[in-house]
Amino acid sequence: MTTRFHQTVLMLYVFCELATRGFALTPQQHQQTSTNATICGTRSSEFPPANWPFHVALFYTLTQYRMYYLCGGTIVGERTIITAAHCVVGQRVGETMNRTFLTIRAGVFELDGNLKRNGTSLDVAKITLHPEYDMRDLRNDVALLTVSGRIEFNELVQPVCLWPAEDTSLKGIENSVGTAVGWGFDNTEQFSKILKESTNRLVSEEQCQKFYTGILDKFNGTIICARTEVCSGSGGSGLYVRREGQFFLRGIVAFGPTTGHGKRCGIDTVTAFANIAFYTQWIQHQMDEH
Repeated sequence: MTTRFHQTVLMLYVFCELATRGFALTPQQHQQTSTNATICGTRSSEFPPANWPFHVALFYTLTQYRMYYLCGGTIVGERTIITAAHCVVGQRVGETMNRTFLTIRAGVFELDGNLKRNGTSLDVAKITLHPEYDMRDLRNDVALLTVSGRIEFNELVQPVCLWPAEDTSLKGIENSVGTAVGWGFDNTEQFSKILKESTNRLVSEEQCQKFYTGILDKFNGTIICARTEVCSGSGGSGLYVRREGQFFLRGIVAFGPTTGHGKRCGIDTVTAFANIAFYTQWIQHQMDEH
């Protein structure tokens, strides 16, 4: 009964997302996603609108004047955005949505502003789902968006660093701190008008398993969890961890619980993130091909 309950919660969360839409770093690792002489994971200000230049907004575009917010994403290269696969999946297994309906806005802080003047618009040339993505239970919930042309970096638009592939272990992860950002639902059940951030303490694998009883067994360590106020509508957004002055992408919002009345956030909830370390080599291989 408990397992079925959690599975129901998980799938409800995915449905609503689709409907609304310490280690030492070497210099080589520092440069792993650097492009156009830009060092990854840096920002020009701790204050809006330049405080999270890695984060982007994904929109479903119907017409020139009608766009609907879908999910968040993160810039990881000069042509590459990473997001959750469930944000861009099609109706059939293995299919993606039509890329021509997707628009990415980089350098955006306010969702309700004039998006033609607010940030940089990026067209999607290709959508790549992780080859082992399972839309039924969200295993390997990772997708890459290759944009047309190269992203022009500035103080509002920057690439983040990828978490090192060799650091997949979850031992000692408890109480380390990361920051999740996004335009998730506020307390009125509406998307936030401004980009919000939440400081999160990661929890142990045992605590995560306890919270999602019967669900995480099949994920084999590819999920990390944080006690966070990340809300529904933040799917695909990044969990950023700062090391030696640079920000690294540690996880991508995958799923979370329902806490009543459709609300999916709160200090007593635990959000699940795709553990990026498991996907770093695949991401880099895909970027090398494009």
